[in-house]
Amino acid sequence: MSNHSWRLALLFNFLLLLNSSFAQSGDSFIQPDDGFTQPGETERLDTIEGQLLGLQDQLTALQDEKVDDKSLHWYWDSGMRLANADKSFKLRWGGRIHNDYAFFSQDDELVLAIGNIPNGTEFRRAEFYSEGIIYDSVEYKIEMEFAGGLSFEDVYIALLDLPIGTVRVGFDEEEFSMDELTSNKYITFMERSLPTAFKPGHSRGISVRDWYYDRRLRLTAGLFRDTARYGESTSVAGEDFSVTGRATCLPIYECEGQYLLHLGVAGTYRRPANDTVTFRKRPESHMAFNMVNTGAIATEQLRMADAELAAVFGRLFLQTEYTVAMVDRPAGSDAMLWGYYIHVGYFLTGEYKPYDQGDGVFGRVQPLNNFVTGDGRFGGAWEIATRYSVLDLNDLDI
Repeated sequence: MSNHSWRLALLFNFLLLLNSSFAQSGDSFIQPDDGFTQPGETERLDTIEGQLLGLQDQLTALQDEKVDDKSLHWYWDSGMRLANADKSFKLRWGGRIHNDYAFFSQDDELVLAIGNIPNGTEFRRAEFYSEGIIYDSVEYKIEMEFAGGLSFEDVYIALLDLPIGTVRVGFDEEEFSMDELTSNKYITFMERSLPTAFKPGHSRGISVRDWYYDRRLRLTAGLFRDTARYGESTSVAGEDFSVTGRATCLPIYECEGQYLLHLGVAGTYRRPANDTVTFRKRPESHMAFNMVNTGAIATEQLRMADAELAAVFGRLFLQTEYTVAMVDRPAGSDAMLWGYYIHVGYFLTGEYKPYDQGDGVFGRVQPLNNFVTGDGRFGGAWEIATRYSVLDLNDLDI
C-alpha cells in the first residue's frame, strides 16, 4: 500500500473513532435531525458524512489498484535472498564447506602397486556463489571454489524463455551423466561413482535447453571448448571443441515426485586439446590416490554415450547409469572403455528423494522433522544406501 493510501486510511479510521466516541457519550457525531439541532448543524453533519463516504471510496479504489512495488527486501530461504514484491527480480548468495577425514588400511600387494596412502584430513570443498534472475529475463551464476586453490565452478549468463528455449553462455558444466550433474550438496555418498571418470566437466561454451509436456521432457545441447580452471583455453592448435547433448523424460511422475520413473540419454563428440585424452579415478575417496589411470592416449577424436535410469517409490530410491567411451586412435585399433553403477537407498524416517524437473536431476531432501526437536530429542532424515560401481579402463594395449 502506498503512503497516500495509508494517510487516507488513518484519516478515515480517525473520523470513525471520533464518531464512536460521541455515540458512547450519547451525543452522536453523525445522527439524523431530531428537531433539536442547532441551525446549520444538519448541513455540517451531512457534509462530514459525505466526506467520510468519499474517503472510503478513495481507500477502496487504492486497495483495488495494483501497486507497482519496485522496492527490494531481504529474506532467508535456504540462503540469503534479495527480491522484489513479485519475485521477478531475485538474487541469492550462499556457499558450502565440506571437510573430509580419511583412514586407510592396505595390504602389502596394494602398497607395492601404488604406494602407502596416508591418513589425513582436507577441505574437500569451500565454495561461495551468487546467482539470480533479473526481471524474469536474464539469469546469472558466479560460483568460486577455494579448496585446493582458487578456481571457477560456474560463471555464466542465460537468456530465459527465448523462442528456442533458454540460452546459456559462459563457463558451465556440460550435460553428461545424472550422477555428475547432481549438486555435490545433494549426492548421497561423499564422492560420486567410478564412471564419472568419463565426465566432460566444466567447459566454456554456449548451450540451449528447453522443456516440453509440462516439464516431463527436457532437451539440451551445447557447443564447448576445453578450458582450464579460469575458463581459458588449454589448446595449442586451437582446434579442440566438443558437442554435448542430453535428453531426459518422466514417463511416471505422481504425487509431486514421490513416485516417478526417470529415463535419460546423453552423448558427446570431442576433439580433445593437444590430441590426447586421459582417464583416471580415485576409489570414491578424494584423499586416496588415482588407482586406475590410462595415461595419455593419442587421439584426434572420441565419442562417449551415457544411459540413465532412476526411480522413486516413496521411501525407496534407485539410480543407475552405464557409460561408454570410444577412443579413435591414429595408430592401432580404436579403444572402448566403460563403466556402470547401481545405487539403492531407503529413507527410514519417511522422506523421499525429491526430483528437480528444471535440471533433470535429484535435489535436496527435506526432513520431516528437525534434527534436534524442541524437547531435546534427535530427529532429522535418516537413509540407508548402498552403491556398486565398476570402471574398466583396460582395452587392447591400454
